[in-house]
Amino acid sequence: MIEYLVYKLITFISLTFPLRFTYWVALRVADLHYLFDRGARERVKKNLRRILGPGAPEARVIYEARWTFRHFGKYLGEFFRFAKFDE
Repeated sequence: MIEYLVYKLITFISLTFPLRFTYWVALRVADLHYLFDRGARERVKKNLRRILGPGAPEARVIYEARWTFRHFGKYLGEFFRFAKFDE
């Protein structure tokens, strides 16, 4: 049920407000997701360690992981705007 309500809220924001505001909200939600979803965060960091190589500094892995979440959040904000194309 909570997932449905979040979906509806994100759709409403994406369709109602300018893209700049949608991005702002998406970045805040992505930061919260990064902060509270330890499993997803660790999986992304593990994948980034493979991509960046074994000698990659942990600070770089953390930075890239956070921005991975943020870019995906912005993508989702844009994705939910596609409902306007049906009009």
